[in-house]
Order: sequence, then structure tokens, then C-alpha cells
Amino acid sequence: MDYKNYLEAILKPISSDKPCGEDPKYETLYEGIRAEVAKASGIGHGAPDWEKVEKDSMQLLTETAKEINLMAYLVTAMSINHNLDGMVLGFQYFRSFLDNFWPNMFPPLKKKKIRARAISWLNDRVTEQSSIFKVKDRPLLEEALEALNNLKGSVYDYFEDPPSKFSGIRNAIEDQLATLPKDEPKPSVEEKPVEKKKDAPKATTEPSSSQKPAAVQSVAAPTMKPVDFEDLSSLKGSLIPLAHELFKTDPLNPISYTLNREASWLGLKTPKSQSGGTTFVPAPVPELQTSLKTMQSKANWEELLTRCEALLPRWPLWLDLQFYAYTAANNLGPDYQQVPPVIAYFGKRISNAFPALLKLKFDDGSAFANALTKKWLNEIQSEGGGGAAPAPEEEFAAALAEKGVDQLDECLQLADKMIHEAPSRRIQFMYRTELARFYLEAGQKLWCLAILKAQKEEIDRCDLENWEPAICGPVWSLFLQVLPELQDDTPGLRSMVEEARMRLSRTRIDLSVDHQLGSR
Repeated sequence: MDYKNYLEAILKPISSDKPCGEDPKYETLYEGIRAEVAKASGIGHGAPDWEKVEKDSMQLLTETAKEINLMAYLVTAMSINHNLDGMVLGFQYFRSFLDNFWPNMFPPLKKKKIRARAISWLNDRVTEQSSIFKVKDRPLLEEALEALNNLKGSVYDYFEDPPSKFSGIRNAIEDQLATLPKDEPKPSVEEKPVEKKKDAPKATTEPSSSQKPAAVQSVAAPTMKPVDFEDLSSLKGSLIPLAHELFKTDPLNPISYTLNREASWLGLKTPKSQSGGTTFVPAPVPELQTSLKTMQSKANWEELLTRCEALLPRWPLWLDLQFYAYTAANNLGPDYQQVPPVIAYFGKRISNAFPALLKLKFDDGSAFANALTKKWLNEIQSEGGGGAAPAPEEEFAAALAEKGVDQLDECLQLADKMIHEAPSRRIQFMYRTELARFYLEAGQKLWCLAILKAQKEEIDRCDLENWEPAICGPVWSLFLQVLPELQDDTPGLRSMVEEARMRLSRTRIDLSVDHQLGSR
């Protein structure tokens, strides 16, 4: 395939009247690409088909839309499929793509945060491909460094707060260059002989008493080149791949778990939150959360542990990963006996250092730590420690989680019993909201919507938005999660979305997340 011709086509407008084409997110091909890419995060079965991602992304970018996520998918696929050559070419054309289509590309400029996430995602995925930098071709590495710096320059031009400094990639290239001998300068064709000074005094056979010995010319002692870490991001970019490589080589060794956590939590700060503890931190997609619960319910301990260690650098604040990793290692038998104490130590350390994390939520309203995680963190605290007991709705969610989505009938019987035995109508309401969330995670979207509609009726009937806005917010948040997954022919879908957005804003819960249902 002549990649340059294909890439040149990507830089050409879709049409004269619509240079950036139409929003591709409703295209079947686009959904297929996203499904393949999601496999890299443990969603779905098998490994991503990066050749399909590359081919289909090229097709959409040339025929349908100029969209930044597609470009990020394409360049990632090229880096994986064609190693460093693919990355260099991809970075060169990504820069030109930004320069050509920045004002009108998809998503629109008002959704700049989504564009920033695409850049950050690309940086993370390429940084993970540490093996592509292990080449002996100095000119290629130097070309890669130039392409990276040029792309970084464009990113800095378009983002007031750049989403990435690309330090991990830069360090990987520079580290490899440092291992290679520098090119020897070519000797000149004709060298002139060194002329002797005519007036140079001849050395005497024996020095006179007045002569001092010539001073020995000082030579600087050889020194090791210090590692240049511009910021914590570059340090993470160097340590995290090392931790993952150690894990792959010897998952029984606790050093990789220690290194992964130390690196992932470097420079960690408690994020700012709004009412109800909701933050601006992007949430893991529901499918990913469900996949971890499914691995746990099916006792796929090795797969669960591997996935948690891979996800930690991307979601360092997601405390559930610590609980899942601990549970998996604890169930893998005596060979892993050194691992659970290490994970428990770091779990206790982060909850002691940042106690507010236990009360905070992602931007979709899901908690950093679910009820099971909070219970585990309480158990591993030092004697006399502990923390707040889980809220009733968290205990309800934890009870359903222990059963798992594979035992749906038993879960619903348990939920029905707990709702009827709840001590107040307020707690019953919160239980039903959690049941709707459970249905969504189980893939039962219509059942989820049915419960949410009933919750909406109760909110209106009892004027709960004025009296209990905190328990109404999660209902509108769930509406905005489930509605985009339903068909467009669902009666009143568009109006329900708009109403949910409006009412969610009233409860002061962050609306910064894009809920994937923009206007066509």
C-alpha cells in the first residue's frame, strides 16, 4: 500500500461545500473501529484488529469526515502495524491534519476537551509501544524526534493548556539514541601538514634549576549523562513501561506492583469537586466497569489482575482497581502470596493520604470507590483505623455486585427484598436508582429506562428536586448514559435527552462530559 498517497488523500477536503464532511459517530464503520479500539482496554473479547482499525479509519477520513479521534486511531494503528516508520509518518500527517482542519473538524471546536482527550489517548497508546523505539537506525530515530517535536509544536499552538507534553515518547527516542554511536565525521580530502614554528626553542637535555616542570593538562573526568525529566509526566512515561515489562516477565514478583503504583500516583492531587462529590475526572466507560465485574464473578483471576495493572496508569484515582487486583491476587494461590500485601499496603496508603477520594465521583456520577472497595479499605486499615461506613445505597449496590450480572434472577429477587425492607421511602428511592444502574451494567437498557421513568415520576410528584436534589442527580446522569444507547426511533428520545440535561444542570452536577448524543 502506498501510505503517502492515502495520507495525502486524508489532507484533502471531503467536498467543496463541506470540507470536513459529516459527523461520523453514527456510521457503522465508526462503531466497528471503536469496538476494536476498546478491546485494548479489556472491553470485548480478543485483541484489537489494528489492521482493520487502520484501513477503516483511512476510509472514513478520506470519504466521510475529518475527525480527530479517527486520526488518533489511525496513527496508533500505524505505529503498531509498522513500528517506528509508521509512527513517524503518522505524526507528520497528524500535524498537517491539525493545521488543515482545526477550525471545522469533528468534534466541533466548542468540544475542545474531547479533542484534548484524543491527543492524550494517542500519546498514551504510542508510549506503551516501547519496543518500536529499540532500533539501531540513528537517522530514523532523529527523524522520529523531529516529527514528534513538530507535532508537539502544533498541539501547543492549538491548546492553551496542552493535554500532553509527549515526554515519554521523547525520552524513549533520546534514550535509544544515547545507546548508538554517533556518526564519525568524514576526513577532509586533503589535509595540510602542521607547520613547525620557526622560533620554537629547542628543549635542553637537562632542565636548569630555574625551569619549572610543565603543568599537566587537566582532563575532565568522564561523567554519566543525567536523566532529563522535564516533569512528572516524563518520569511516569519511563517508569510505567518498565513496571509493565516486569509484570509480563514475572507476575509473582511484587516489585512490578510497587513500581506501577509509585509511578501512577506521582504528583497525585485531590481533584476539585462540585456538589455531591462529582468531579471533572472522565469516568471509565460502563462497559469496562462491567467487564471487570464479570471477570470477578467468573473467577477469571489472572485476566482480572492483568487488566487492573494495565488500567491503573490511565485511571489512578479509580480505587476499585486496587480492590479487584487484591482480590484476584488473593485467589491465585500460594505462588502469589507476596502480591496481596503489597497491594493492600498501597491501598491503605492512598486512602490515608487522600481520604476525600472515598467520597468523590467521576464525571458520570460513578464513585471512585464502590461499596465493596470501601469495605475492603476499612478492613485493611491499621488497628483503630477505619473510616466511614458505606452509605445504604452503596451497600445495596455492593450486595448486587457480589451476586454479579451473570446471576440476574437472583440479583433481582435480592433487590426486591431489600427495597421492600428499606427503612424509609428515601432509601427505597436510592435503591431503585442503583437497581437502574445495575440493569444498565447488565445490558438491560429498556429495563433501566423503565425504572428511570418511574423515578422521574416520583421526583415530579414529590417535588424532590427542591427537597432532595442530591438524590435526583444520579437519575438524570443515568438517563444520559442509557438514552444514547437506544435506537433513534424510541418515542421522545430527543426530548428526553434535552430534559435530562436541563434537569441535571439544576442539581449542579458537572455537565462537561460528552454524552455521545449531539444534534445531527
